[in-house]
Amino acid sequence: MWWARMENMFKKYGGASEGASVPEQPCTGKHRNHMCAMAARADFQQVADSVKNPNFVCMNCGRVADVADNLCNPVAMSVFVTGSLNA
Repeated sequence: MWWARMENMFKKYGGASEGASVPEQPCTGKHRNHMCAMAARADFQQVADSVKNPNFVCMNCGRVADVADNLCNPVAMSVFVTGSLNA
């Protein structure tokens, strides 16, 4: 259900703008520090430490994190509150 809302939002606002990602982008950066990699290696303490105040959601897997660097394809959660990719 949440994925359909994100897809509709991207259609409505014409894709990504500066600072926002689009769905299903390949991972770039240090993947070892991403939430999906932490979970895959069962590093749940690091996962817990990285989601105390989530501000970003991964458009690939839906995981959340405090900082964008912990996600493969991050978008600020404020986008979903304001309904604008320019948030």
